[in-house]
Amino acid sequence: MSPRLYISDYYADGTEEDVGESVTFHVQDAVEGLIIQQVRHRVTMHGHTDTNVFYECWNVSKKGRISPANTDSFFIPCSYGKQSGSVDIKCKAWFLPCNAHQARRELSLEDADSSVSGVLPSENGKVPLEYVRPGIKRRWRATWTAGGGKTCLQIDSSRSYG
Repeated sequence: MSPRLYISDYYADGTEEDVGESVTFHVQDAVEGLIIQQVRHRVTMHGHTDTNVFYECWNVSKKGRISPANTDSFFIPCSYGKQSGSVDIKCKAWFLPCNAHQARRELSLEDADSSVSGVLPSENGKVPLEYVRPGIKRRWRATWTAGGGKTCLQIDSSRSYG
């Protein structure tokens, strides 16, 4: 059986400074490789929209251990609540069986180049086509009103396989 990526349902997550949701990754019948995710991250605040397009990765060991962690989180800083706004994230993730170190080097995924990828290795732009595989598409959208705090935050999240 060939390795396959699974993603859990979204669950509420956050810190004192952030609020949002996370998912957990699992690779069934794992071999060494990468979980690669293409992301379009759009933030609208103050009547201005910023869009980042990037890809990021997680290492997968032969034993199926995912690092730096087996989670992916979409967070909004609580400080955003001072102004009305929204975050809209569209992404597609897949598992790529490969020599992870070599593939990260070929894809320039040795450090975080995106301001929104956190600690994950990332690169601005789109994944080169030869590394793209069928995967799991997700959409996460959060909207909030100014001064309302966490109670005025609405989150809509979905995922589909294909």
